[in-house]
Amino acid sequence: MSCNTQATQVHVDEDSGARRLVVNSRDLDGARDVSYEFLRREYSFDHVTVTDVINRLSENPLGPYLTCVPSSVRELVEQFPFFSVAHLRAIAQIHGVSLHGRLQRGMCKDALRLHDCEGSCPSVSYVFHVLKRPRHNYIFVPDLHRPSNSYSNECYMKAKENTKKQRQRRAANALEGLAPVGPPAEPPLVSPFPPVQSFAAKREIIREWQVEMSPDHLQEGVCAVCVQIFAAELLVDVVPSKEMLLTLNNNWLPAETRPRTYDIAKYEGAILCCHGMSCLGNIGDLRMCLCCRRSLSSPKPRQPKDAIANFQYYGVSELPVDVKSALACASQFELQLIALARATVITHHYQTKG
Repeated sequence: MSCNTQATQVHVDEDSGARRLVVNSRDLDGARDVSYEFLRREYSFDHVTVTDVINRLSENPLGPYLTCVPSSVRELVEQFPFFSVAHLRAIAQIHGVSLHGRLQRGMCKDALRLHDCEGSCPSVSYVFHVLKRPRHNYIFVPDLHRPSNSYSNECYMKAKENTKKQRQRRAANALEGLAPVGPPAEPPLVSPFPPVQSFAAKREIIREWQVEMSPDHLQEGVCAVCVQIFAAELLVDVVPSKEMLLTLNNNWLPAETRPRTYDIAKYEGAILCCHGMSCLGNIGDLRMCLCCRRSLSSPKPRQPKDAIANFQYYGVSELPVDVKSALACASQFELQLIALARATVITHHYQTKG
């Protein structure tokens, strides 16, 4: 710690039982260093001020005050344990540190220990006053615990205040005979933010992330009934029954537009997507999403509304060559007109029950 005085040598004399600081002045100008041990023994904190407004006439050796500039706020509050709550709040205010109205002394001290002075902090000096009786027998114990953040301290104080109000309310109700006084509720434990995880918890988080982001977990598949894309783990292979396949028929579709990518006769004329089928030439498992499987696996199978058999089968691969070429040469407005007419039919059948 450096002291802003024009002196180079300091010693202490005794005069009528009182301690006073004597400075041997020299012609050299500069700053000198004072140990925290000497400061704890000989001085008490007076106030904090901006360097530009210090009255030089009241400083040592002309006055009883010793003006010091520490290397950091954390070092000062850790090495000088005699700050009161009012002192800590004054230091926090001049450094722009916001403190809750009812924080305890240790919590205010932790907030200053976590503060890192930047360019926005003004040039601050700490003024100490010499003691009449030094602290000879004081044993200094440094703060070795990790400072808690202001958010956790504020949550703890708010919970404590709420508990105090609840106790007062119970006591008032008990006096009025409205409710008995129960055991006082303990303030909830507020975990530090962010919570400190154990090594086992960190390893479990990493393992879970690896499972979620593995290539096997990110695979996708197609539902054979509604042709929607889902994660592979959400699709289930279902052995189709005859009732299921008959439910997925659409007799309104012309025979020439029906799919030929699989043996539609063996699948009872069901309109399906070949990408969700395990076998195209014979009856095999069908990959279904949860919604389609629920509709088709009921005692009375019903056609899912999202099924392509419900007039949502486009049959692009089965279109004649001239129609394919016409669609390829169609303008954007012509395609929108076709889609608009198609949407009217789809909406009508989509809302039809049965």
